[in-house]
Amino acid sequence: MTKTSEINKRPPFDKEMRAIANYAYRMARYCLMDSLGCAI
Repeated sequence: MTKTSEINKRPPFDKEMRAIANYAYRMARYCLMDSLGCAI
């Protein structure tokens, strides 16, 4: 009998998906810094 955790393993994300996520994270960070800079 196999465990559920062995069956439900996700494959790693591909290179393009990681690049899109990193880009979105950077842009969100820049937007936050810009908003805080304008508020000061």
